[in-house]
Amino acid sequence: MSELSLNNTESFLIELSENSSSSRKEQIIREYLQNYYQKENVQKCKDFPIDSEWINTTKPLSIHRDFKGKLVLLDFFTYCCINCMHVLPDLKFLENKFSVEDGLVVVGIHSAKFTNEKESKNIESAVKRYRISHAVLNDSEGTVWDALNIHCWPTLVVIGPNGEVLLTLQGEGYLNTLISFIEVTLKFMKEQNNLSNHSLPHIGITNELQHFKLLSFPGKVTSYCSNKTRLLAISDTGHHRILILSDTGNIQHVIGGIYSGFKDGDFTTVQFNSPQGVVFKNSLVLYVADTENHAIREVSLEKKYVKTVTGTGSQGHDMIGGKLWTEQEISSPWDVCFDKNKTILFIAMAGTHQIWGLYLADEENIFKKGKRGECKVIAGSGHEENRNNFYPHSAGFAQPSGLSYCAERNSIFIADSESSCIRELNLETGKVSAVIGGSRNPLDLFTFGDRDGVGYDVRLQHVLGVAWHDAQRKLFIADSYNHKLKSVDISKQICSTIKLDTSLNEPGGLCVLDDQILIADTNNHCIKIYDTKNLIISVLSINEFVETSTESSSSVEIIKISKNGGKLNMKITLSKSNDMLITEDSPAYWLLNFVDEQSKKLPMHDIREKLKLKSDFTIDIPKYSDKSNIFIRVNGIIYLLIFFICFVLCNFNIYNKINILIKENHYLKFKYVDDTILVYKDKS
Repeated sequence: MSELSLNNTESFLIELSENSSSSRKEQIIREYLQNYYQKENVQKCKDFPIDSEWINTTKPLSIHRDFKGKLVLLDFFTYCCINCMHVLPDLKFLENKFSVEDGLVVVGIHSAKFTNEKESKNIESAVKRYRISHAVLNDSEGTVWDALNIHCWPTLVVIGPNGEVLLTLQGEGYLNTLISFIEVTLKFMKEQNNLSNHSLPHIGITNELQHFKLLSFPGKVTSYCSNKTRLLAISDTGHHRILILSDTGNIQHVIGGIYSGFKDGDFTTVQFNSPQGVVFKNSLVLYVADTENHAIREVSLEKKYVKTVTGTGSQGHDMIGGKLWTEQEISSPWDVCFDKNKTILFIAMAGTHQIWGLYLADEENIFKKGKRGECKVIAGSGHEENRNNFYPHSAGFAQPSGLSYCAERNSIFIADSESSCIRELNLETGKVSAVIGGSRNPLDLFTFGDRDGVGYDVRLQHVLGVAWHDAQRKLFIADSYNHKLKSVDISKQICSTIKLDTSLNEPGGLCVLDDQILIADTNNHCIKIYDTKNLIISVLSINEFVETSTESSSSVEIIKISKNGGKLNMKITLSKSNDMLITEDSPAYWLLNFVDEQSKKLPMHDIREKLKLKSDFTIDIPKYSDKSNIFIRVNGIIYLLIFFICFVLCNFNIYNKINILIKENHYLKFKYVDDTILVYKDKS
């Protein structure tokens, strides 16, 4: 904190917020700065520790060397914290409005809450996931935190051109204050000849050439099973899209992606922003917790259309609710589930630390009474606590992030991430009770670890996913920051770790499919399957089959060949607009691989060929068994020259049509071959 008293800082902020006139705001800020610099002793920010680990910079940074003559905004955050996530769009806005050359530098100071968050590799994954482009320091020992007397997440500290601490802001919601303060302070410093316009070329995203996988940080997975239909839905969070698959892993629909936005529409034009929870109402309707759009979206698989059913696209602060449909603002919905009647969509509202409900039909139960279209709180006071209570509105949650309905108990199990425990909400009475983990002290959100046991003796670490298995009468949990899958005998409240022969990395979601537990293995960018009978784990093979597009400029020929093999000649044509040039000397390529649909193995080596707009391939097809059904996947990397700027485009697939944002208001539309080429065994 600066040497100005807290009362003076508070009165400054209050006065600033109460004045709408820009000229009056500038006067208030200038008076604040003048008074500050008249102090004989002002607090200086100590330099960053020399041995610190950094992300998004090619060299260690120094307050007094690199940032001399700059206004520096330090963001103290921990990547699990929902309030810290709410600040990230504000920081991005400020970085776009005030460049480094203008005088503003944003630096993230990651001061971990959980043990898992102290590891730089885990922070780096979070930086990629949240698309943070500024430099981030791993303050694993809290050195910078202690030096500036920080007490909570998030905290924003404005540092002056000579390292002086100008302003400290605790919590979120200060964007307008920061815009005014930074704008006026930059003017003030320039008038004092204290501002430098030097650039900092060594700061920026250092992993831009990473390999893009089919999935990017998948957050949640869900299933739907009936006599006729078996479906999976995956929230491909990092790609801002939803994938609908058959239970064998064949893609049926790609909905949205690959850039974030908030737009209703058909499956190719709809936009999401880091979606998380997904749940089927039936075989034709899916609901999505569109987390960073602060909205719930309804997906019609029949009409191939997505619409918003509640939320406005902007973060809300209402902790009561009661408005209808999209008139109701909400905050960071993280997961969704139904009870047996499917009249209420239950929402884990991480942003307000509550459980909400969207009423799809009238409900007369006294505890959860409501009318169709209402969206309102079901349980939780809104205070971030681990408080159990017979009265649902007196209970307190701490960033609930996972939900699973148990018909046997008519209750919802809740992964309460920031209190590192599992809670239960009884849907008959509204009672909220403890299951395992956490502390008996409702204000203690720091009781975490990794220990099996009974009830309160269990230690979890930022648990994000839960799934109730009806047949086995067990609750499975994704103990996210311990990178483990665990099971709970609810009748005895006994928690046990499941031994796996593979490693998980911050798994975020679970669902049940027969005797299998599907795991959204978030930081491993895949879905894993745990077979509860055979006690083995495998990776879900996602086969890139899609429906034929009527807009395709190419056709697909189905080819029959002998099971003894043969040669396959294939031609691929890629269309482009006239203002694009393929960079001839770039390492662009087509990548063909072969997959046996039944065994899910690659019977042939991958084929890599230099990418051309028109490419001819002669492929040797090997012998295969009578039961085999081989298909070919074709992917590519392309480098394009547009307006004399070279862009690297991520992997694309020839089966899909995507829009790629290259420059503001300028889209490139690609049309590819609209399906995979199937190679069938010759029946003769």
